[in-house]
Amino acid sequence: MGYNYVSLIVTILLVVITSPVVFGNDAAPIPENKGRIEQWFNTNVPSLASRKSTLDPALLTAEAKPRIIKA
Repeated sequence: MGYNYVSLIVTILLVVITSPVVFGNDAAPIPENKGRIEQWFNTNVPSLASRKSTLDPALLTAEAKPRIIKA
């Protein structure tokens, strides 16, 4: 019983320690008023140029030639 108990504790600890943790910041939630969305976006979403070093290369390739799809 002792070995099984230790294995269970170690397994639980590994899952807790290695599981990703995501924290949300709702200090500036998306406004309900459609007229304020563009202002919110410009304030809260940094430009592509300032984020290039942190983005996936495949995303940068896609952003280089954007396509607008109209429904």
